[in-house]
Amino acid sequence: MRRIAARIVRIVKGEAAQIEIIFVNARRMRQLNKRFTGRERATDVLSFRIERDGKRPIAQIIISSDAAAYNAPAFGATYEEELVRYVAHGLLHFYGYRDAKRSERARMSDREDTILRSLCEKEDLSRVSMRR
Repeated sequence: MRRIAARIVRIVKGEAAQIEIIFVNARRMRQLNKRFTGRERATDVLSFRIERDGKRPIAQIIISSDAAAYNAPAFGATYEEELVRYVAHGLLHFYGYRDAKRSERARMSDREDTILRSLCEKEDLSRVSMRR
């Protein structure tokens, strides 16, 4: 997953950052979403930018593996593709993309699709699978 995240950063041409990817279940994601956004519901990805004096920022991406397992079939994706989409989504947030408005969501979704297409040409995404 680290290699995939590094490739996404190169595709996005984003600034260098330390990347932390944390996988949680739906229950924990609901708790985190409530704590950090005030929304009392599960979500698929949370993304945080942690600034450090004189050091590279940290891109902390929290992913619900349960959401990936649930959503993948609905979107005609594999579990691995859905996980990679969530990493891309979280990193796009880190680099300033927003998805509050319909137009922002469409732009972000198009960018995610481009990233996934590029990755699928060069990577065997079955290798990013997590034990469930």
